[in-house]
Amino acid sequence: MSIGVYFKNEVKLNDEVKITLNSGAVHTGNVISYDDNLVLISINGRPKPINFNGIADYEIIESSIKNDSPFQENIKASLDFFSAINIEYEFSAADFSRERKLVKYSLPDVFLSIENSFLYAVRLKETDPKFGRMDRVIASIRHLQEIRNLDFYNYALGEAYFVCGNFKEAADYYYKAKKYLASIVIYQKSNNDEGARLASAMSCLTAENIFEIIDIFKLMVVSTEKIKDISVLYECFNKNEDNLKSETIKLFTDAFVYFSSLSKISLNWPDTHTYYSKDNLLSLINQVAENTIFRKENPLVDFIKKEINKNKDTDGVYRKVSPGVPGGRSMAEKQVTPRQNFTGTTREGYINSYTPNKEMGIIYSGRNAYSFLLSRVSDKALAGKLSTDYDISGLEVFFETSRLPGGKIVAVNVKPKNPIPQEVRKSYESFAPKTNTSRAEQENFADPEKKESILLSL
Repeated sequence: MSIGVYFKNEVKLNDEVKITLNSGAVHTGNVISYDDNLVLISINGRPKPINFNGIADYEIIESSIKNDSPFQENIKASLDFFSAINIEYEFSAADFSRERKLVKYSLPDVFLSIENSFLYAVRLKETDPKFGRMDRVIASIRHLQEIRNLDFYNYALGEAYFVCGNFKEAADYYYKAKKYLASIVIYQKSNNDEGARLASAMSCLTAENIFEIIDIFKLMVVSTEKIKDISVLYECFNKNEDNLKSETIKLFTDAFVYFSSLSKISLNWPDTHTYYSKDNLLSLINQVAENTIFRKENPLVDFIKKEINKNKDTDGVYRKVSPGVPGGRSMAEKQVTPRQNFTGTTREGYINSYTPNKEMGIIYSGRNAYSFLLSRVSDKALAGKLSTDYDISGLEVFFETSRLPGGKIVAVNVKPKNPIPQEVRKSYESFAPKTNTSRAEQENFADPEKKESILLSL
């Protein structure tokens, strides 16, 4: 007789068991379900399927639910409801274009060019940073975002970082854009449980219809059981309490039963209550609240409430913007603060433009623009790249600043932020200009005012 037959005869649903596999591995969890071949147990809120053929031994530790519970089948159904969570996210060019068309504010014409470059890189499968295409796209979107911080720009940056494989940045920008589904998936991919928990909580507490994000709700409940704190789940219930329809009662009953079962909270089931009823749900909530960590003043819930209130009237704009932009403050409202330019410090920016025949270019850093000469590029391979590549815009760089006698701040000691790959570095270095300066150049450097006038002409 197979061990599966013994197992099913002796072990009841929701019993806590310790299973030793033929490989020597040991798994402990509550039995969710089983069939002829597999047993599904819950380990720290995550389902784990185990084949009976791989079991060497098992031990019943404790039954988490009383045998005399009148709702054993209902409880099993509640646990099964949370055993399968399927949250996926893929980049879609069509979705990206559709999101752009949904923006309530007009985007600058240059964004269409950025979008075309982005989608072209995706189509060519050249999104890896080594190709340089996405560096330019990301730098261009970030520049637009610095002028006006729209939700859409955060979403666009999330998509750009996602196709590049930079999941940490992608998840953060998706979250800022309120694209919680995408941020949850990427946070999980990056093993950032705290980020996924926050994003799922924000999604559940801001959703107009909780049933449209049912898998996210499941994930939030599973996370709640892991940290043994029902504050977010309770707040989510409060948000929906005034509209308690039958499907809402079922959803929250399943959630609180799942939490109490895995948390080993003994529940009293009044004979007068039916399983899926408002009275039974309120009884469950009160019992769970008395037996677990429940804070009426919870930092996470308070943070979420502040975020919701802060963004209620933003209409897709994260902060007030400069005058001249639709939705920005008037000149009278805007407080003008003088720019601070510190010379001699290392800065970070990107090359916005470069003119090869003049050997001059412009670097954007924040809202400031700095001119530079090719002779001020300290990395030989970068100098060669500037001399040969047709489109260098968007390349991220480090640089220092220097003040000319006339007061203008310019960029010097320009170096690439991301090292140029060794396989192409020597090739670029061969195109770098000679170190010996021409007579005309020597005259320009000897005359600072003349050099400054050249930079100002850019």
